[in-house]
Amino acid sequence: MIAGFRKTGILPVDKSQVLSRLPQSATSGSGTGTRTAATVELVSQSFIEHLTAARHGSNDKGVEHARRRKVLGFVENFSRAMHACELCMVTQDDMQRHFRECELQSRTPELYDKQVKDLATDAMSVSDCGLKRPSVLGALPYYHPVCNDATDIMHDLFEGVLPLETKLFVCHLLFEVKCITLSELNNRIKVADFGQLGGRSKPSALLESHIKSMDGKLGQRSAQMVACFVFCLCWLLMLCTKLILRN
Repeated sequence: MIAGFRKTGILPVDKSQVLSRLPQSATSGSGTGTRTAATVELVSQSFIEHLTAARHGSNDKGVEHARRRKVLGFVENFSRAMHACELCMVTQDDMQRHFRECELQSRTPELYDKQVKDLATDAMSVSDCGLKRPSVLGALPYYHPVCNDATDIMHDLFEGVLPLETKLFVCHLLFEVKCITLSELNNRIKVADFGQLGGRSKPSALLESHIKSMDGKLGQRSAQMVACFVFCLCWLLMLCTKLILRN
């Protein structure tokens, strides 16, 4: 374990241990390789930005998500990229129609490497593949950018799927079933007991402008959205009981 800490530059702290494992390029007139200044600068700046955000917080929504995509070589802006997914070649339009993995072309290491070569020779554009640059981690013998399975649960789920699904559910209750009013719903959120941990992330009052908007936003932070979604189960149970008693 001590040897592992030393080799990764954790104890004692030594950034050269990490930088020495990054891709190298041959220097003219020398038999040894040296790290390019661009590689060192990219890693150093990303690490400094990460430490700054961890210490002071970050007001930029999705900044961590964009940094991870940048390191992996993908287009940083997920919403504007034609092929935005890191796991498959689905387009923005296909995302609205195809929901099964078997219908989509998966990103493989072979496909990724081919697209990187095509980008370098201008045989393919960024919009054709969703890649912007080769990843600085791609030369590591034990890692490939396509094999990165750590999806961003906060942006993909808590600020992506959950707000949209909750909005559809609330719209159905308020404007189709009409079994509860928005005022009554907000009053129940206000007086609900979310427990010791949930109380710190209590959902804000739901605004009609957010509910009727065409986007997937509900005006909640990710932690608030989790509590709001769990509370939806309580709404459903309460409303079912209310309808049964009414009938």
